Amino acid sequence: MTSVPMFLLLLLLLLLGVVVALTSTKVASFSKLAQNGSLTCAISAPDETISSSSLKGCSFTCARHDTCIGFNIKHSLTCDVYNYEPSLATPVSGCTFYQVFISCKNITVGLTGM
Repeated sequence: MTSVPMFLLLLLLLLLGVVVALTSTKVASFSKLAQNGSLTCAISAPDETISSSSLKGCSFTCARHDTCIGFNIKHSLTCDVYNYEPSLATPVSGCTFYQVFISCKNITVGLTGM
């Protein structure tokens, strides 16, 4: 019986990991961010502001950016898109920040720590 060298086993495991990573499906979901029970609004400068009247339009814009971590919806008229974690968030009337969560093969990772 011939033994397989350790480096070949490691190479096989590495290739298997690459195949799994390439075939996994990413699904984004969005969650309202709250502090002490109050909905918050990011007040840092956004990367992009678009006109949109729906959560669907804002989430679609965010999903087009690989680095989007969340967005504000302001008075259901505009969306502020963030490709970085906003450092300032506070309750603002008519404004809600939605945080992005990525699910991949039953693993959910929150992308921000606000």
